[in-house]
Amino acid sequence: MQNIVKIEKDEMFVDLKSIIRFTKNSENSVKELVRKNKVDLITLGLSYHSDLSISNGEDLNYSELVFNEDVATYLITLMQNTQRVKEFKFNLVKNFRDARKIIRENICLTNKDQVKKLEKENEQKDEKIKKLSESVYAKTRGHGFETVFRIIADTESDISASDFNKLLFEEGILEEEEYTLKRYISNGISSMISNGSIVVHADTAKEVLKKYNVKKVDDRQLRLDFYEEN
Repeated sequence: MQNIVKIEKDEMFVDLKSIIRFTKNSENSVKELVRKNKVDLITLGLSYHSDLSISNGEDLNYSELVFNEDVATYLITLMQNTQRVKEFKFNLVKNFRDARKIIRENICLTNKDQVKKLEKENEQKDEKIKKLSESVYAKTRGHGFETVFRIIADTESDISASDFNKLLFEEGILEEEEYTLKRYISNGISSMISNGSIVVHADTAKEVLKKYNVKKVDDRQLRLDFYEEN
């Protein structure tokens, strides 16, 4: 017997024509059986192909009916147990089993595609971070540039690297690419560079510390702040 179960949008169903054809029952007798047991069949999930719901009080549009596994199985149990009906029951069970296997395989393929998509997106993010970091570190080749950590250490300032970065950005000293990189870091996307490793012009940054009157700390406290930032 050919496949009698159809699959659409990962949903399995049998149509009325297939039930009539393979059970060798008359169209009128099958429709009458559906009509008499409409309430039970609707409860089990009888529906239209167009996904429209069926109410108990309305006349059925038989050409649009679709029978899910529960509905089809229950309907077959209501028929006389002829040899053709027995064959249909067996093939119906087998077809629904095969259809479930196909759906599971399709879901696995979809999940694999989603994983590959996420991996590609992560690679793109890592590549963007790498380019940003290379751009930031390139500034160390220029005279007068230094890392945020080094400036804090040199001035013995009582401020964290992340707070220092905020001040520098507010003053327009920290460029957008460094600020973007800092946000990537804070979101945990990459640990390539810490807040304190961002490079800025040393003299200009020290002027910001003076402007905001950032206090000095002793060496011991400074070292604790340094390790906390890392």
